[in-house]
Amino acid sequence: MAGTWRTVLLRGGAALVVLALPAGVVLGGDRVVAWEPTAQPSVAVPVASPATDLVCPSPVRLATASSATPDQAVDPQFDPVPVASVATLTAMSAGDGSSAASAQIRALGSTDTLVPLPGSPLTSVVTETQPPTAAVIHAAGGQDRSVALAGSVVTQTSAGDLRGLVASACRPAAVQTWLVGGSTSVETSARLVLQNPGRTPATVSIAVWGSTGPVDLAATPDILVPPGVERSVLLEGLAVEQPRIVVRVTSSGGAVSAYLQDSALNGLVPAGVSDVVGGQEPSLRQVVPGVALAGGDGDPAVLRLLVPGTEAGTARVSLLGPDGSTVLPGADALGLEAGAVLDVPLGGLAAGTYSIVVDSDVPVVAGAMVARGTALGLDPSLITTPVDRAWVPSMPAGAGGLVALPGLPGWSVNLAVPQGTGASTAVVSVQAVGGDGAVLGTVTRTVDPGRSLTVRADQIAPLGAPATGLVVRTEGEGPSSLAWAVVLEVPQKTGGLVAVLGPVAVATARASVEVRLH
Repeated sequence: MAGTWRTVLLRGGAALVVLALPAGVVLGGDRVVAWEPTAQPSVAVPVASPATDLVCPSPVRLATASSATPDQAVDPQFDPVPVASVATLTAMSAGDGSSAASAQIRALGSTDTLVPLPGSPLTSVVTETQPPTAAVIHAAGGQDRSVALAGSVVTQTSAGDLRGLVASACRPAAVQTWLVGGSTSVETSARLVLQNPGRTPATVSIAVWGSTGPVDLAATPDILVPPGVERSVLLEGLAVEQPRIVVRVTSSGGAVSAYLQDSALNGLVPAGVSDVVGGQEPSLRQVVPGVALAGGDGDPAVLRLLVPGTEAGTARVSLLGPDGSTVLPGADALGLEAGAVLDVPLGGLAAGTYSIVVDSDVPVVAGAMVARGTALGLDPSLITTPVDRAWVPSMPAGAGGLVALPGLPGWSVNLAVPQGTGASTAVVSVQAVGGDGAVLGTVTRTVDPGRSLTVRADQIAPLGAPATGLVVRTEGEGPSSLAWAVVLEVPQKTGGLVAVLGPVAVATARASVEVRLH
């Protein structure tokens, strides 16, 4: 019998005998009797669900603006933002059909309710136009179940320096965030935004990697973020002239939400704006779904990779599409230098939406950039029309089942199941929800390992019915191997606007825990 051994003393006359017996063996008279401990029944102990807070990004803002000071004055004859940006905050909760839990939208640092999100046994959706600088979607703890929440902020600007479509999901605060994307070169800006939804101050440390390795920052990388406050830092003032960057944000004393507002100009012509949000931690496998390529040799789309450790490695980059998995040309055994940010061009591939899988022999972080515009592929000196771009983070499989949408008509959802140990065919249900929480339509798709497929809005919801949320479910009781994202597109004469939204993993609590006495 396996187990620990116990020492038993036997006295026989003057003799002292020491026996080493395994646990579970006792002496009975002159015999040694094996004893099996009786298994104690477990007891289900009810526990209250914890509070849930999703921190929403602020609407886009000029790089000259900070959270502490107003925008710098500009010449009225040259307005960098000639039209107002239209921002929409969408929050949604999904019930289990039997019980309801309510939530609310608050301003960052406030406990007052701006907009209530009423409890519903099914789905509730609330849309707030022109939200405050920063908002939090809050669900109180102690309800009859944990709340399945999602939120997003989408900002659309049709002209000016901030022209573009920016979409970011609301996320739980974290003690460490990896931001893969952005640049601090001339005519670009990387505005790092830090938000503290907690009750204690947080001290934030920043580490930046560039194309040649870790960057020595020009000033102290530690920033104090008081509770309930948003702070912003222009990285072009700390990490000068870096054509490609990866940023790690680490906080102590409290968790924070962090993202980069990345924007660019080509002379006086807008060259895109996007939020770079947190992706998966360094891992041997990274999956980037929803990479919607414009196609052709002029497509500036890239896959960005970084080995943050000290050992160089080799990676294999695969593209998942409806016909299966193919290796990215030239990336079957891609050399990765430790500490150096690498951009892998995606130009030349056929137009379409792919999921990218990176398998490496050392931990990496990954993200991708996609672009739109009639000027793609032109010499920069000849560009007179604007372009837009979007950064797509890596997303772990099974990250979440909800995405809040801004009600735009042009969207599609990309579903992927990477090949690998434990991967199995996924039967996926995609449900579109309207502004009143009513179901607009549902489709079911089967996704085999090593493939991805795209479902358009008009294949789910009736034409002209704007969806404000998606609920994605996979059948089966095992862990989901599905990775997915939503691509948003707005057509314009000078070239469409593009953004990508992904699900966010939100910790859920069980209604009870099993307790067993030994």
